[in-house]
Amino acid sequence: MPTDLGFATTNESFSEILGELRALSRDHLLFYRLEVGRLLLDHFFDGSAADYRDHSHGKVNRFTTFATTCADNLRVFGLGERTLRDCILARIVFDTLPGPVRDALGFSHVVELTRVSDPTMRARLAHAIVDQGWTVQVLQQAIDAAKTGDWYDTDPATPGTQAPPLPGPKVKRLPPGRLLARARKWVAETDAWSEQWAAVAPGKLTRAQRTQAVEAVQAAKARLDALLRTLG
Repeated sequence: MPTDLGFATTNESFSEILGELRALSRDHLLFYRLEVGRLLLDHFFDGSAADYRDHSHGKVNRFTTFATTCADNLRVFGLGERTLRDCILARIVFDTLPGPVRDALGFSHVVELTRVSDPTMRARLAHAIVDQGWTVQVLQQAIDAAKTGDWYDTDPATPGTQAPPLPGPKVKRLPPGRLLARARKWVAETDAWSEQWAAVAPGKLTRAQRTQAVEAVQAAKARLDALLRTLG
């Protein structure tokens, strides 16, 4: 039983019971939400997934009316309209997943799998969640990559599937005016930086420091050269 359970501080001697409690919480939530989905599907859509997805008839409107008018009552059970819809979709998809792995999944994983329309891919992703210990974040990235065509595991002979690489930090896109303002500020800072470096006697630098300084300047120059080529 692993001891790293994501708790801030734990006594290692309690790790086993904490792991079992976490599993119990996961299983309970999954069972509860799936049963909510079954109840709603049976009551409002005669148990038909096709009817739930068909927005052309009154069944969907009746369900929406229920979720809206009973919002305060439902909130007591931790159920908002979005959660109710997730419960229904999870119920629909859960029954299509491979038996050996579906009971090991958490509710959030199942909800993410509802985004995958291809049952074969959905099954392979379900296996990967369990076999490779995917977090919900990694599963989201795998699904997004498959949907955009950036990544798709097509080797059915290989059990499970490979996780796509984690994306790098998102870069905030600035409008041209702000970019120019930052560029002018950067030039001023670079002038001051250059003057300070020019005042440093080379003899005061170690060989490692000189090497690092040269590498830093060369890296900055390479980026500036690339930017100049982009700007034409």
